[in-house]
Amino acid sequence: MELPVNVLDEWVKGKMGVESNRRLTPKIIKDYQLGKLVDVLTYVSQTSPFYRRHLEGCQVNNLKSLEDVARLPFTTEEDLRSSGLQMLCVSQSRINRVVTLDTSGTTGSPKRVFFTLDDQALTVEFFQQGLATFTSSGEKVLIFLPGERPGSIGDLLAKAMENLGVEPVQFGVGQTLREILDKLVDTQAQVIIGIPIHVLALARYHRLLVPQKPLNLKRVLLTTDYVAQTVVEAIRGSWHCEVFRYYGMTEMGYGGGIECRQHDGYHLYQGDFLLEIVDPDLGTRLPEGELGEVVITTLTRKGMPLIRYRTGDLARLIPEPCSCGSVLIRLGPIKRRITGLIKVAENTGITIGELDEILLALPGVVDFTAVFSSLTEPFLLEIEVETLGRTIDLPQLQRALQAHPAAELLLKQDRLRLRIKEIVDPAGYQPRIGKRRLEVKTDHEGQG
Repeated sequence: MELPVNVLDEWVKGKMGVESNRRLTPKIIKDYQLGKLVDVLTYVSQTSPFYRRHLEGCQVNNLKSLEDVARLPFTTEEDLRSSGLQMLCVSQSRINRVVTLDTSGTTGSPKRVFFTLDDQALTVEFFQQGLATFTSSGEKVLIFLPGERPGSIGDLLAKAMENLGVEPVQFGVGQTLREILDKLVDTQAQVIIGIPIHVLALARYHRLLVPQKPLNLKRVLLTTDYVAQTVVEAIRGSWHCEVFRYYGMTEMGYGGGIECRQHDGYHLYQGDFLLEIVDPDLGTRLPEGELGEVVITTLTRKGMPLIRYRTGDLARLIPEPCSCGSVLIRLGPIKRRITGLIKVAENTGITIGELDEILLALPGVVDFTAVFSSLTEPFLLEIEVETLGRTIDLPQLQRALQAHPAAELLLKQDRLRLRIKEIVDPAGYQPRIGKRRLEVKTDHEGQG
């Protein structure tokens, strides 16, 4: 099947009011974004108590270029927690959905994001345009994401698919590998959309234990969490299908960017978002190509716009043009969360993403837990790897971890405890739900 590669450019061009016979150019995009930026700054200053204070004295109507956005203050997770309702630009009666985000490890008020009906319609639009780049009318798509509630990510995806003539197969999360695979076999869906670690477990279960079950799978979209390259390669190797990655956050209304068929960065939805890369420590803007913190400004949100919101993600903008021909800027892979690095020595640390790249490359591994414990001195890193049967042994696990300087140091100092947990009933295995992270134990609570 021949899939279109510049659907996003045409969508953004239409959104920006560019005549059909004109080409979309970086200058057109920048001019549009500057106008939208002034509009949204004026809007939030007039309608939000938080932004009225936050932007006081910033002369938001005097921005002459996109570079002038650096004069504005950042917003942060702490603002969402402490001033969420004050950030609203509409009355609470117009809020249609509130999403409470996982704030494990934090204290105080939870982080909540508010959406109006118009905001949710924007999300459907984001999904529809992203789906149009890799699905076709008449295909079936298995939605392996939460979708039980109206306005949930699975529900909005299903609406976007229906707009495209694509048949959504809602399945949610929390089922066993046997149940998920049976659904995939019964429906003969051509596409599956899901959380990376969940889809990996399903692919390995199918290939290792029940390869005789026939599938019609052509493409996979991975979303909602960090996507390790080893996971992409393992899924592609198991199912011989094309694997796409999607970048989006709840704070962004699930919009953001998607890979094209070149699979070399996320093409960003520049009609709705202004994206910057800043120095995580200094807050200064960095040029294209340099690694820094992703900062986003929502240009079209109504209920709770975000101005220069620090996402906590580390990535870079790719300066070279994409070979697909799109003029939309590209965001490179997310390297890690800024708060996700655990230091094990003065100049050495480790992240969940780095462990993903190492451990999920091993045969039969479907997940792992990693816990730093400061209950002992020196502290320990405890890793438990879950496998579909006896696919690896401890020496193999140790050799793999020796490729990482921090893990190798911990092994030499006898501060790394490793366990392999063979899943007794792979068919009945339920992939874990929730954000994966390196856990840190700092007291005796919960020991047993």
